[in-house]
Amino acid sequence: IVGQALGVAFQAFSQQEYPKAIEKFKYALQVDPYQPDVAYNLGVAYMMEQDYPSALTYLSQSLREGECTADLCYAMGTVLRHLGDYETADEFHSKARELDPGLFAGAV
Repeated sequence: IVGQALGVAFQAFSQQEYPKAIEKFKYALQVDPYQPDVAYNLGVAYMMEQDYPSALTYLSQSLREGECTADLCYAMGTVLRHLGDYETADEFHSKARELDPGLFAGAV
């Protein structure tokens, strides 16, 4: 059932149906709370909906429980910038750049 929910969540996410993706990702976390990748995707879905406080909650959970990836650091920096924490946002963006220099390719 969780696998099915995640399948629906990822499909909804790819079709930019973020509220539906959020619902299914949250369900998957209720069933199994220790899923850093699901928490990351839930955070990004909230970010796409411009719900930055909720995005920060789930991205932080992913950071605590999982691997610190360039994508995660970039998302954290973006959310923190929207929340007005520019100093910490810059730290996360610097870490993202360190982990994957190509992530910012073409950025001015």
